[in-house]
Amino acid sequence: MGKLNIGLAVIVSMILIGGSIRQEVTTDRVDLIEINHYYDDAGQPVLQQLIFYDWCASARRFQIRDFRLIESPQQLPHRVPGTDDYVVVWLDKHDGVRRVLAQSLTKTYTRFDPEMAEREHVPMEQRRKLTPPLRKR
Repeated sequence: MGKLNIGLAVIVSMILIGGSIRQEVTTDRVDLIEINHYYDDAGQPVLQQLIFYDWCASARRFQIRDFRLIESPQQLPHRVPGTDDYVVVWLDKHDGVRRVLAQSLTKTYTRFDPEMAEREHVPMEQRRKLTPPLRKR
């Protein structure tokens, strides 16, 4: 059973036994979501990740805001019906439910890790990052 399904099973179980769950959703909007498939030199998959970018007008380029490893197919972005937006929603291990929206989506297949390469331009500690999670009530 996938991690998302286990999380949903726990929520349903708590509701059935009378528990109260109030799950807040932390939402961000970025300019671009990249689905990156990173392969080693032998062509073997190393990792799959979602990379979230904002456009930087002064640098005239997209800059990485944050990233997450893809741990299940449910964590892939899809088009929001009736809009031009893409959305990805997942249960973040430490941050609860997250939703990220973007008007642009790209898929890449690389032999390097774009997130690691970006650290030469903008160190991780200088990135804007996704919004900290809302506090659970």
